[in-house]
Amino acid sequence: MSKEKELIEGVKDYALKNYEKNGWDIIVECFSDADIASEIIGSQTISEAILAVADIAEILNDQRLEAGGGW
Repeated sequence: MSKEKELIEGVKDYALKNYEKNGWDIIVECFSDADIASEIIGSQTISEAILAVADIAEILNDQRLEAGGGW
């Protein structure tokens, strides 16, 4: 398994485990592997990759909440 694929799988696993928290459901439901790959550029570890994606998950979750949470 390539390093990038390992990082993507680590992010997806974390997203599934945290599905109901802080926008991770959006990552599970809406992000392809390519989308995740574009967010984790420069990450060397799964933890770094998760933190990189957590930023966008939080932003998307905040937007959802501001819009009334109707996603």
